[in-house]
Amino acid sequence: MRGLGNSRMFWPLALPLAIVLAAGIVRLDQPGPDQLQQVRERGALVLLTRGGPSTYFQGPEGETGPEYDLARAFANHLGVALEVRLADGFDELEGLLSDGDGDFVAANLSPTPDLERRMRFSSAYAVTLDDRQEQAWGFRPGNDDSLAQAAEVFLQQARDNGQLASIQQRYQEDTTQTVDQLAVHHFMEDVRERLPQYLPVFREVAEQYDMDWRLLAALAYQESQWDPQAVSATGVTGLMQITRRTATAMGLEDRDDPAQSIDGGARYLARMHERMPRRIVEPDRTWMALAAYNIGWGHLEDARVLTQNQGGNPDSWMDVHSRLPLLTQERYFSELKHGYARGYEAQRHVRSVRGYFELLVWMELSEHPLLVAAL
Repeated sequence: MRGLGNSRMFWPLALPLAIVLAAGIVRLDQPGPDQLQQVRERGALVLLTRGGPSTYFQGPEGETGPEYDLARAFANHLGVALEVRLADGFDELEGLLSDGDGDFVAANLSPTPDLERRMRFSSAYAVTLDDRQEQAWGFRPGNDDSLAQAAEVFLQQARDNGQLASIQQRYQEDTTQTVDQLAVHHFMEDVRERLPQYLPVFREVAEQYDMDWRLLAALAYQESQWDPQAVSATGVTGLMQITRRTATAMGLEDRDDPAQSIDGGARYLARMHERMPRRIVEPDRTWMALAAYNIGWGHLEDARVLTQNQGGNPDSWMDVHSRLPLLTQERYFSELKHGYARGYEAQRHVRSVRGYFELLVWMELSEHPLLVAAL
């Protein structure tokens, strides 16, 4: 009787719950919406990325960039808007993703064994300049792979219908073998041996002039291999290989001083960048500024004039790039304002800077031990 009494005492509470469960009104084991459902319910896909010419930037017409364009196409595929959250470093990107403050990471991300233990990756959609480092999107790990699976479907469709190739072609010239394996080997050695002492200056100066420190460091490496005692065949000296005339114009007292050289080089590059017509969008604007840094503003303008005369687009780096070598041919330079120039050197210069820049981007995002030590 004691047990029956206890049973009767709890029955009034248990009966309504049983009825509710039996009616299917409440399912205690019913899961919430998966990641894909959450994106569709909120009507927006949140992209986590970093700013830069190979990822995301503000052009004259608004948001753009290779990663942004591909992510926007994915959002359109899902029928939602795209929102962007920028981070200063990879650790911050990973933290935002882990905390649920973004849906996926698209920032020239290269899967590594360590990262694959902390993220779920899409299949590769591009490669870096050494033709071995795959790039992919990163998603939160766990049992819910609904959004990652949707991305996989989209990426395959983008490959099949040419959308991916179109985005890549829009921003990239053919950079195959721009940095050969021997150059990569020396670069890695110099990242370990030379970069650490100049890295704080690169970062400080780049922030001051609103540019990517990796681009500034890549330019310096192309100019001098981060050797402040470097002297060119024409007698130009210093880390950024600034001419005496440019040093005077920039107000540099000692162009051989590394800090002054980096500051002067950054200001000169920024001046070339700002001087471009507003209609020239990124990343073409940056690549042309790098060409002007090497060949001079006047000769770059000649190449743009020649491009236009030949029916090309003078605001497209791809079109101007292909005409630069013509500045060595008399039948062309004789008709131009500034005459002969070694345009092929400017062509190689930009390719190499881009190559070193992409290597630094990859090393930072993949937390390469050499760069982590330098940082």
